[in-house]
Amino acid sequence: MNNIICSGAEHAYVINALEESPVKDIKISNSYFETVSGVSAAFASSIYFEKVKFKIKEDKLISLNQTDKTNFTNILFSDNVKSFISLQGDKTAMIKVSGTDLSKLAAPVLFKPEVDKKSIEIK
Repeated sequence: MNNIICSGAEHAYVINALEESPVKDIKISNSYFETVSGVSAAFASSIYFEKVKFKIKEDKLISLNQTDKTNFTNILFSDNVKSFISLQGDKTAMIKVSGTDLSKLAAPVLFKPEVDKKSIEIK
């Protein structure tokens, strides 16, 4: 999906699949979301966000649960965001963030205890 403009919605993007039937192979690029909350994904694989701008009201941009092979490239977000991504679920792995400035965030990555700290790569 390319060139999405979303304004006024509750959520920018929600994936809520089943463990036995995960959502796979979604790409969002060159898009803008002005919403209350950011991205939430549960039981997803091979999800790509590239050149996406988020203007959200909440302070946590992305929440992933039991999600793998997910990439965030060249992401821009509103100044009120304090945490870029929250990871939970023991199967959450191979998360990549690149071309995104996380230097001003209080807690760029939040890990639940069951998540391996090596599950995310930030470049």
